[in-house]
Amino acid sequence: MIPVKELKEGDSITTRYAVRGKESPRDYRNREGKYFFLTVGDRTGDIVLKYWGGSDPDRTLEVYNSISVGDVLEITGDVEYDRFSEKLVIRVNEDTHHIRVCGPDEYSPEEFLPVSEKDLDALYTTLLKRALDIKDEDLRWLVLSFLEDSEISGMLREAPGSAFYHYNFLGGTLEHTVNVVALCDAMCDSHEQLDRDLLVTGAILHDIGKTRGYRYSVSIEPTDEGRFLGHPSLGYVMVKERISSREGFPSEKAMKLYHLILTHHGDAEKGSTRRFKTPEACALHHAVQADEMTQSFLQAVEEGEGDKEDWVYSRSLGHEIYRGGD
Repeated sequence: MIPVKELKEGDSITTRYAVRGKESPRDYRNREGKYFFLTVGDRTGDIVLKYWGGSDPDRTLEVYNSISVGDVLEITGDVEYDRFSEKLVIRVNEDTHHIRVCGPDEYSPEEFLPVSEKDLDALYTTLLKRALDIKDEDLRWLVLSFLEDSEISGMLREAPGSAFYHYNFLGGTLEHTVNVVALCDAMCDSHEQLDRDLLVTGAILHDIGKTRGYRYSVSIEPTDEGRFLGHPSLGYVMVKERISSREGFPSEKAMKLYHLILTHHGDAEKGSTRRFKTPEACALHHAVQADEMTQSFLQAVEEGEGDKEDWVYSRSLGHEIYRGGD
């Protein structure tokens, strides 16, 4: 298998990649037939596959409908530079190349999913130690009830941060969470009026819904719960279930925490349901945004490493970025 990161313009390839996403087939403008695009990849990165069908649209649709997100494909094709996206793509011509869905005995899942480069056990220990320093007994109990749960701890170590953008690798949610906790602690050092215990609890639990929001084998996909509800709402449900099991948990404290979880994305388009009502909610949102956007930018720079130009267009960010210099 040829790693995506090692593909070069002009390569003719026969290899295997996992399907990350599908775009619906489209008709050619000036002739009979259809074409479609896939996003495929391995643990080193993703690349767009452009499948150019022949004159029989039914044959192209049959190929398209045989493929599902999460499949592993055997691919023959050519690597070329796409002037529109300013990136390498794989071109598959139906008449001269092929794609075939592989059976599970033909590959190992570890080939296809990237994993955090950080020591995930060490990150988890950092998070657990910080939870033990929470002074509020109710909030400390709540956080530890998640972190010391063997099932949750396993899922939190593995959960990706997203399917395509920032932290889109196993362990991404944990790495992001540790960063957000550190940012929130730093804000509390500068703004002593903030409720540190509440804010840190919100930081630790704000993405807990991602443990139920994604599934992953050879690709990262949202679960049905993740698609219908989104991870902020899933996190609210999970936290509310835990709090309801503790007699005497103060209702106002619970509502403030629910508010942090539900508003950490900041607006309705990104999954939040309410505007900020507390300074802690505002602080958490901006800590989350600062870490996510910084990570998105760093990943965009890394994705452009094979480009010779100082300025490259990032599709994930939607604008040009500078990656020249030393």
